[in-house]
Amino acid sequence: MTITVSVVDAPVISNTPTPYRLLCSTLVGEEGCGKATFITTETYDAAMRRPDSRWMCPVCGNVAWFDDDNYEAQVFPDPNE
Repeated sequence: MTITVSVVDAPVISNTPTPYRLLCSTLVGEEGCGKATFITTETYDAAMRRPDSRWMCPVCGNVAWFDDDNYEAQVFPDPNE
């Protein structure tokens, strides 16, 4: 599933770490910023209500990927760490 989070959706970027982090795509031929950006819970919830859209980097507007590893680590922390 792909989700679009537009650069104009505000507030998008969280100043503190959240389970919701986007990784800007820097695949060959793409000019993304390459940044990992935490988004707000409100932005995540709004995006989930638009199932036919895709994630977009809130910094540069390029295609982004949702960081599942960050989500798993923050929502389900390893009790042995």
